[in-house]
Amino acid sequence: RSAGVRVAIHNPENVPFPESHGFNAGPGTNTNFNIRINQHIRSPDPYGNCTEQNQIENNVYDGRYSFLGCNKACIQSTLKEECGCIDDINTLFTDVPICDILDRTQVRCREKINTMFENDELACNCVQRCQETSYSVQYSTTKWPSDKYEGYLFSALSHVPIIQDVLVEGIEQTLKNVVKLQFTFEELNVQTIEESPKYTNIDLFSSVGGLLGLYVGISIVYFPLFQLINILLLPTLSLSLSLSLSLSLSLSLSLSFSL
Repeated sequence: RSAGVRVAIHNPENVPFPESHGFNAGPGTNTNFNIRINQHIRSPDPYGNCTEQNQIENNVYDGRYSFLGCNKACIQSTLKEECGCIDDINTLFTDVPICDILDRTQVRCREKINTMFENDELACNCVQRCQETSYSVQYSTTKWPSDKYEGYLFSALSHVPIIQDVLVEGIEQTLKNVVKLQFTFEELNVQTIEESPKYTNIDLFSSVGGLLGLYVGISIVYFPLFQLINILLLPTLSLSLSLSLSLSLSLSLSLSFSL
């Protein structure tokens, strides 16, 4: 296992899950976290699938609803019912023991529940929140403190009793127990990512109305046009038919006279 601290950057109202969404900062280092705030606005039904729910169901965690928190709560509730234990110390199940990694029965039960979750066989029904704040984080790490800064740093901290005991063991041992964290904002604004329906009900009715108007207009124009064609063509057809009959009769009479 690695030494250091695990840092989770999250909304203050949400339950943190450092094991899933977190960053490592090793001892003897200066880790700088560059943060950007993102605001997500999702479309509810019928355009999307999100929830306005505020609290996580089953009172598993004390915090605002989140997609990750809902999935974690689903797993812990199933572990409690099926295995008789849980594997997260941050839950509100104070009367439920933590699963023992040396107990083969509990280990197999946990593996079964985790496999079912990965295969989407648990009825968790978790969806994203319709409005949610998230944080994009970029971080960098450098060695700390520098050789020239070590003496100043340790002299400034030497009045703290716990640090005095560490300093007695030497500089190398002290470097294994100090870490510096810095947090800065990338920009002093909020990036908003909003979903919007491509077609609303008003747009749909407008499109249908426009198409109906187009087809009705074509029908109205087509009807008088068809009547005009009939008026122009019928006399011509009648004249052609009369000429054809006259020619036929004339030819018949001429042939009869010759015979």
